[in-house]
Parts: sequence; structure tokens; C-alpha cells
Amino acid sequence: LTGHDAIEGVAQLLKDESAAVRLEAVRTLGVLRATEAMAALCGRLRDIDIKVQAAAIETLIAIGDVAAVPHLLEYLRDDSEYVRRAAVEVLNQVVTTEAIKDLVLALRDADWWVRVRAADALGTLGGPKVIDAVIELVEDPDDFIRRYAVEILNTVPDTRAVEPLIRALEDHDWWVRERAIDALA
Repeated sequence: LTGHDAIEGVAQLLKDESAAVRLEAVRTLGVLRATEAMAALCGRLRDIDIKVQAAAIETLIAIGDVAAVPHLLEYLRDDSEYVRRAAVEVLNQVVTTEAIKDLVLALRDADWWVRVRAADALGTLGGPKVIDAVIELVEDPDDFIRRYAVEILNTVPDTRAVEPLIRALEDHDWWVRERAIDALA
């Protein structure tokens, strides 16, 4: 077996009916730093076994590859708060401003309630890296990105957001200005 074939074989075990097998598969992919199994590892964020889910979070963080971000979008929109929390926990460690921007752009066509749920998860659960990335997006040329960035900051009790929100009061987009007022209030 080549390295790729071995990783593919282990990744198939992530779907095994036994939680113990799934857990060991997650751990093995972590040891191998299997970036090519990112999508399958993200899938374990929905695992019914909390140990497997926790191991998936730890593994994705240990691998630390921003390539996980597009895969995390699906889990950030999940109905389950636990799954959304797991996705944000990984994002908190691997995110960049560009990755958050890509994530926001990918949400553009989602239903409003999906966007609100994702904004809430990013804002309330997002750590310093997420918040720093979102703060940079408040001045993006794209109206949608600025709107979404202000919406995320609306959920953040972080003093770093104050100055960008004050600048957003001068935005040409009325919606950005209005939501900045709400966030500052």
C-alpha cells in the first residue's frame, strides 16, 4: 500500500459502526497528519459518540490546516449547536482572514436563518483569531461581507470591535450603519 492508499483505507474506517474503530481511525489520521482526509475527519464532528467527536476536533486542530475551513462550512450551518460549536472550535485554531472571507462568501446564497445561525456561532464562540479576521472584513469593498462582518460583531462583547464599528457608522451602506449602531449599543 502507498501512503495515499493507507490513508484512504483508514478514512473508510471513520464510517464504521463501532465507535472504538472510528475513534482509532481519527487518532491514526491525526498521527499521519492526513490533510487529504480533511473532509472525512470533519464528518466526525457529527459523530454520535462524544469521544469520537472530541478526537476529531483535537485531530483537526493538531493538523492545523486552513484547508479544513471549506469543509467546516457545512457543520457551521448544522441544526445541532454541539456540531456548530465543534466547527467553531476548529476554526478558532486554523482560521485566517482570507478563510473567514471565503466562508462568508460561501454563506451568501444560504437562507437568512442559516446565515444568522452561522454569524451567531462565529460571534459567540469565535476566539481571538476569528474576531481579528472578522474585524478586518468590516472594511471589505463587498457590501455583503461588511454586512455579515458587522452582524458577527453584533454578537461579540469584545472591546477590539468598538473602533471598527465606530468607523462602520460612516459606511455608505445603510444596513451596515444600522447594525453597527445596534452592535455598539
